[in-house]
This record gives sequence, structure tokens and C-alpha cells, in this order.
Amino acid sequence: KGVPHNPAKAIELWVQAARHENPFAQIKLGIFFLDGKELPVKLKEIMQWLEKSAAEGNGNAEEVYSWLKSQCIF
Repeated sequence: KGVPHNPAKAIELWVQAARHENPFAQIKLGIFFLDGKELPVKLKEIMQWLEKSAAEGNGNAEEVYSWLKSQCIF
């Protein structure tokens, strides 16, 4: 039971949190864009959210961001 599956609403809430400088939400958005299931793959947005999250001290975001740059994906 619980809450109905609503990807659009979930993403809306993640965006709100990310815009309020929440590093976990920022990396989550980057992963949403990278995954391509709920959002279209958009490299610019992926890198933007990962970079913001890394700047807030999220080590996982820094690793993913650095790896993507090293692979010449962006």
C-alpha cells in the first residue's frame, strides 16, 4: 500500500531540495539524469548537480564527477 508511485512528484521534490543546497539531493538528481529511467539523459544537468554536490563536500559526488570527466563523457 503506502504512497502511489509518482516519479514526477518525486523528482520535483528532489529538485526543491537540491536547489536548497542539499548535497544528497544534488547527487540523486545527477544519478536520475544519468540513469535515464525517470528523466532523459542530459549530460549538462548531470555534471551541474554532481559538481554542486561535490562542492558541498559530498565525496561520492566528487568521485562520480571526476570519473565522468576522465572518461571524456562531458
